[in-house]
Amino acid sequence: MVDVDVDGDARSVLAADADALDAAQEPRADPVVRLLGPFDLFLQARDRDLLVPDAAHRAALWPTLGRPGAVLRDGEVVGTWRPRTRGRRLALELEPWRTWDAATRRAVADAHARLATFRGLAPA
Repeated sequence: MVDVDVDGDARSVLAADADALDAAQEPRADPVVRLLGPFDLFLQARDRDLLVPDAAHRAALWPTLGRPGAVLRDGEVVGTWRPRTRGRRLALELEPWRTWDAATRRAVADAHARLATFRGLAPA
């Protein structure tokens, strides 16, 4: 284990993962975007305030009933999504928590298309 600083708090990480953690801080040309389901293990972490620092966003992501999925961009939750099936088409109801750049919008559209194909539907 090695000590790391997370927003001013002392935390620990496996020494074997320290280099990967440092590399993840470097900016990428294209964002890595994932649509996480409502009960994805990443969202089940105990330290929700580390995943989503804003209290209003935490309340939107983890309501008592009817959880949405999370839009994850380069390891940061940047919004929520909900599937909306209309006939043989899959639409996504998106709630960005800040303005998404064009690369993020394209990556979300690509993830939407993959999810629709997986479900045997066309993206709406």
